[in-house]
Order: sequence, then C-alpha cells, then structure tokens
Amino acid sequence: MGKQPSAWPGVTLVLVLETLNDLKAKIDALRPLPAEMEAKLDAAFEARYVSYSNEIEDKGALTLPETEVFFENELTSAGRKVEDFVALAHHREALAEARAKARAGAPLSLDLIRGLHLTLTRDLKDHDHAPGEWKTRANRATTRRGRAFRYAAPDAVPGLMRDLVALHEGLAARTSPVEAITTFSYHFHLIHPFNDSNGRVQRLVASFLLLKAGYRELIIDPQERGLFLDALTGCDSTVPADKLAPLYPGIDTSSLRDFYGSCLERTLEETLAIIEGRMSLTTADLARASSREQRAFLTRMKQLNPEIKWREEAGIEVRALHNRIAATLQAASDEGPLYSIEAGASDLMSDHSADPLVRASLPSGGGGVVGQSVLTIKPKSTAAVKMPKPRLLVVATLATKVGLHLLSRWEDEAKPVVRHGPKKAAAWSQATIERHLVERIERSRRAYDAEIVELNRVKDLKTALKGITEKRKKSSGIRGVKAQEPPVEL
Repeated sequence: MGKQPSAWPGVTLVLVLETLNDLKAKIDALRPLPAEMEAKLDAAFEARYVSYSNEIEDKGALTLPETEVFFENELTSAGRKVEDFVALAHHREALAEARAKARAGAPLSLDLIRGLHLTLTRDLKDHDHAPGEWKTRANRATTRRGRAFRYAAPDAVPGLMRDLVALHEGLAARTSPVEAITTFSYHFHLIHPFNDSNGRVQRLVASFLLLKAGYRELIIDPQERGLFLDALTGCDSTVPADKLAPLYPGIDTSSLRDFYGSCLERTLEETLAIIEGRMSLTTADLARASSREQRAFLTRMKQLNPEIKWREEAGIEVRALHNRIAATLQAASDEGPLYSIEAGASDLMSDHSADPLVRASLPSGGGGVVGQSVLTIKPKSTAAVKMPKPRLLVVATLATKVGLHLLSRWEDEAKPVVRHGPKKAAAWSQATIERHLVERIERSRRAYDAEIVELNRVKDLKTALKGITEKRKKSSGIRGVKAQEPPVEL
C-alpha cells in the first residue's frame, strides 16, 4: 500500500481497492458473526482507536496503556489531569454511538455529525468547544512543510456542511466506499466546522461510514502522524491558490486515499485473524488457538502417514481405558486400623518412561502411549503391632494393533499378569475390569494379612513357657516350692 502521494493514482487505486475488497470479502463470508465475536472485535479496537485518535491531535495525550487501565478499572494515572480522563470517557461514548448508529443503518446527516461532537466535548472546560454547535471563530492555522492549511470561515460552515453531506451521498452511489469516505474526510478537514476537536470528529464520522459499509474503524497509528499530514498536504497541493479549498472539484485526494487504505488494510487483516482465531487477544484465546492449530497439524499428518493416524486413535482408546482403571482403583481405597489401601499417581506417559516393574514386559508394536496407575498397601505408623513393609502395585494400559492390554504387577512378583482385550475401551466391560483388579488386590492383601500374623506370632515356645512358669511362681507365694506347670495345648 502506498503511503506517499502516488505518481500513478489510477493504478494505486486499483491495488488499494483490490486488497481491501479481498479482505472484506473474506470477512463477509464469515458473517453474520456471533454476538460474542462482535463484542470481542469492538473490545479489541476500542482503547486503541480512542488513544490513537487523541495522540494524533496531541502528542502529550494519554497513552494506550493509560487508556486501557482507565477503561478496564477506571483508574487514573498520577500526574494527569482529571479532565483528561473525563474527555477519554466521552470519546469512548462517542465511538459507541458511532458504532450503534452504523449498525442500525442510520443515514449520514448534520444532526449525526453535530451529535457526535456534542457527546465528545460536553462538560469539557479546557477549551471553547461549543458542544454540538458550528464554529463561531476562525480556526488556528496548521502548517505542514511550510504550507498552511486553509479552513472555511465560520459563516460559511452551515452551507458547506450541508453540501458536503449531499456530495458524499452522490459519491457513495457511484464510487467505492473508501473513495467516497476519503473525499468526505478531506473536505471535512478543510471546512473544520467546529471550534475544536475537528480531527477527532472527522475520524468518528469516517469510522461511522466505514462500519456502515462493512469495514472497521479508521485507526491511524500516531507514529504515522507525519505520513498522515503529508497525505493531507498532498491533497491540498492540488488546490489552486485562488480557489476556495472546501468542495473544490479539482482536488486530488489519492494521497489520503492511499494512506487510509494502508490503515484499513492493517485493521481488516487483524479483524480476519481474530475471527479465524489466528490472533490471540487473551490467554484463553491463546489456549484455544494452540489446541486448534495442533489438531489441524495432526489432521494433515494423519493424511500423509497412516501410522500416525493409528497411533493417535490408539492413544485416545488408551486414555479412555486408563481413566476407567484409575477410577476403579480409587474405589478400592480403604483406611483400616492397621494399614490403608491407597490409589496413588495416575497419568499417561510414553512407553519408555513407564515404571520399570512393567516396562520390560510391554508388548512390542505398541502405540507408544501407556496409561499408568499405582496402588499401595501402606502400614499405619500408629499400629500397635509389628507391620510389614509397604507393597506397591503398578497397573498399565496400552494398545497394539491386536487390541488393548492391561498389565498389573506387584513389586514382589517375578513378572506382571497380562490381560488382553478388544481394541476399543468401550468394549471392555466394567465387570471384567473389576474382576481382574479385585483378584489382583485381594490376593496380595490376604498375603499381607498373613505376614502381619506371622510377624506377631510367638515363635520360641520355651520362652513362652518360661514366662508362664515365672508368673505362676510369683502368684503362689511359697518359696522353694515348684509350681505345677499347666499343660500346654499345641
């Protein structure tokens, strides 16, 4: 897009319109947009539009970060005048008004233009704004590269503005929206119909017309302020010195049209990227975009490589069966007086990172994804009797092209027990899963109970008998008399 006055305005016009029409056609193909998407787009451009429009007029205006903080939290910045934030709120309200009227299909009118100025400047005391009224004094001259812009006299404004609205209606009926809006904007600039805030109102009206035509707001980056003024100067240089500038039909507005086109192109590209999810505005958008792009990549890879397709589908089935296994183990958890049965870590992992208890026994040709869960029989530290060491069970699920497989192994076992089943997790009955896991847990739990009994059994019979004898002696009260030992039942 050309940003300098074009030496070939006809050729540049074709390029500008082709680019903008192509972007607009892509956006139109996605319409009507959901209400939440319209709201997201409005929010994406709101603070930037207001901040940039202010900075174009005043280099000391509130910055974009200050504008965003104020819009989000109504917090003002230290060292800034309260009036600046009041003006910011009014500017935001005026933009909302322009958007609402554009979407309602309101016609361009003098009342609409003056109404936007009224909303923008009401209650502001820093200048003689005369909210909603045509100017009553000559505007301060603006010079660019040694050339002064000439503005209309106050008494000529009502007639010129009436003629300008009519001129736009005629142009809009026979030329492109961008061409007609550019012509309107430049002549509005030359008329300068208000005492103050002419540039802001000009961009509000231009944005109203662009939105109405299916585009987005006119957002001019303040870093391109010089290019913007150069574009205006390029238009002004085509006006003969002896002619009244406003509404002169010989004015060439191609330099401003090209500049506007570059601004609109950026905004439309961003609009399309937001709609299509290629541009993230929030962390939630980022997460959705990441997931969407991963799915798109996987789809392309599955088309190119059937093995990847099988592995992706196998991973889904492993996850489904793994979740059921984990839930079943969780249901087996118990808190007893001597020990607890605790379902521990449960996760998906690659086959080479599976627990060593099952890793070496994983069937070859697997999908590479293993669902792994653990269960522990853990002694209570407060138990009044001797307790064995904890026992760990590892349960793994995986897929091969034959089907899904369930492996389980206690750490004291020589090898895992493997159960084979259908390829689809849904084809595994819950009864099958329950039966396998109950058998595996119950057998080890009973063995653990037996070990507790064994640890706490009196093994030395003589020691036991001696203890009983000594106790009987003490209880008889006669020294030197050997107490009769009771028979011991074995």
